[in-house]
Formats: sequence, structure tokens, C-alpha cells
Amino acid sequence: MLDIPQASESLNKCLHNFYTLVAPFRPPERQLIDAQYQTLPFPFDEIVIPEGKFSMTHDWNAEQLIRYLCTLSSTQKLVKEKGREEINNLTTEIAENWITTAKTMTINWPLYFRVGRTD
Repeated sequence: MLDIPQASESLNKCLHNFYTLVAPFRPPERQLIDAQYQTLPFPFDEIVIPEGKFSMTHDWNAEQLIRYLCTLSSTQKLVKEKGREEINNLTTEIAENWITTAKTMTINWPLYFRVGRTD
């Protein structure tokens, strides 16, 4: 499962394409987040947190989102190994699916954590 931020329907498709492209270049420890930390040993009585209950949000314009995506380590690794062409194509797709580059959209990232208690 890819941990993909959410925005508008058309932008979500672009973000999915972007994250799918950079996924093979993610560091191995990123799998912990993708698995929502469920693969880690957890020696506590777990308190179940409803899925989708917590998220991080930013109101960004297209340029801010594209700049953020270009800072990801997986993006940097892809560019180093394959060049900028694929990233440029996807960032163009993101910009084209934005209503206007000056308008902000709320971008939502799901947050995952495990909460437990001891007796």
C-alpha cells in the first residue's frame, strides 16, 4: 500500500502516478509507514485508533506541492539514476490538473501510529 496524499479526484490520480513511479526508489524503512507500523513488535496492550482518524493537511498551490514532491528522497534517487524526464512529465501533469496555479488546494496525508498502555 502506498501512503499517498489526497486532494481532488483529478489530482489524486496524478499523485498516485507520481508515487507509483518513485515507489521503487523509496528507502527500505519506508515499508514501516506503508504497513502502518503493524509489522513492528508492540509489547503493549494496543488501543485501537480508527483508520483515517488522523491526518496532516496543508493548503498549497501547485508549485508548493511540486516543490515538496521533488524534495522526497525517492524522487532525488530516481532523478539521479534515470534523469528528470519522467519527473518533469508527472509534475506537468499535476500542474495541468490543478484548477489554477494560484489557487490553493487542501492536501491530506494520512498519519499512522500505534498507541498502547501498560498495566
